[in-house]
Formats: sequence, C-alpha cells, structure tokens
Amino acid sequence: MSAKLFAKAAVCVFLLAGLAFPSMCELRNWTKVYQGAKQDVVTLMITGNYAKSRLLTDLIQTRNNQPYIIVPQKQGDKFYFVPAKGDGLALDDDKFTRFVKFLNPKNIIIIGDSRFVPDYYLNRIDKTQTFIRINNKYWDDIAAAAGDMLDLPGLAKDYKRLYQEIMSGKLYTNKERSELPPITEIKETTVIVEAPPAPIIEPPPAPEPIVEVKDPIPLK
Repeated sequence: MSAKLFAKAAVCVFLLAGLAFPSMCELRNWTKVYQGAKQDVVTLMITGNYAKSRLLTDLIQTRNNQPYIIVPQKQGDKFYFVPAKGDGLALDDDKFTRFVKFLNPKNIIIIGDSRFVPDYYLNRIDKTQTFIRINNKYWDDIAAAAGDMLDLPGLAKDYKRLYQEIMSGKLYTNKERSELPPITEIKETTVIVEAPPAPIIEPPPAPEPIVEVKDPIPLK
C-alpha cells in the first residue's frame, strides 16, 4: 500500500475513535447525487455499521472509488449512503428499494452475514437486481474473497495489518466525518450449557437387628 493510500485508509478508520457523530442531512433531491457517465456505479457494497465491515468497505473504496451503503440493525431506521467523494446521505428506510434500483449498479456485494446485513434488506433489493453475499467466520477470508472478486491485489494483507493496528491502538485518528453514524460493535458471546446435577439418592435405611432366642423364656 502506498503512503498516500495508507494515509487515506487511516482516515477511514476513524470509526474506532469512539466519537459521537451528528446525523447527516438528507438531500431534498437525492436523484442528483449520481448522474452522468462519470458517476456510474459499477459496484455497490452494502454492509453494517461495525468496525470489521466498515474498515473493509473503506479500504475497498480507496481503491475502486465506488460507493457503499451502511444499513442499521433496527428496521425503520435511516440507512446511510457513502460515496467515494462528496457528501453522503441519510435516507429514510422506505426509500431503500428505489434508491438501490436508481443507482443501478452492475454488481451488488453484501459484506458480512445476517448480523451485519439483516435479511430484511436483502429481501428489499429489487428482484431484477443480482447481489452476492460474501460471508465467512473469519474476516481475513472475507477480505481475501473480496480482493479476488474485485481484482484488488493485497487487499486482505492490508486489511489484516490495519485491523491489527487498530486493535493495538497504534492506528488512531480523531478526525470527524459528520456524514457517518457512530460505530457499533457486535458482542460475540458463548453460551455454555451445563449438565444438570445428578439427583441425590438417599441411602436405604439400615436393616433392623434380628434377635435370635435360643432358649424360650419360661412363663411364671
């Protein structure tokens, strides 16, 4: 990764700074955002507002200059459109289908499993549009698959290094991008099911002693 690209990616990972970002304003006429040959959308990424997925989509965007959409976890909340350049958009939930259809991307890539992009949004993509979900337990493998699919050599290597630096605190920026929502985290928990304790069995009562009478007792 070049120094310029690395610096741009570093700015993109502001999302882990833990800052509070104000919501961006919705444009009155969002159809003017992408018009003309120079603004054609080849690849549209859709992901959730989480550290792992946002880092990957930002890294891809620095290389292919393509937009992505951040979907919320709660149905009915606004979704965010993040172009490579210029201001973003916060759009109402009911505009999702029409907006994705209007962008008319050649490729729609869903990044992450249903925790990152709930099926609710996949079901609302127009039936005439094709999408592909990249899903894996390990995000390094998701980055590798995205790199192969989009012909972005070195994407997985850069992703792994930057994510490790973020987690270690080496890569940190407090640069605000007011058009984006604050980052949220997925808490992965392990549920341990313990076997019920064995029932307590009371020992059987001790047998009563048996008295043997050898000689009969004479009656008086």
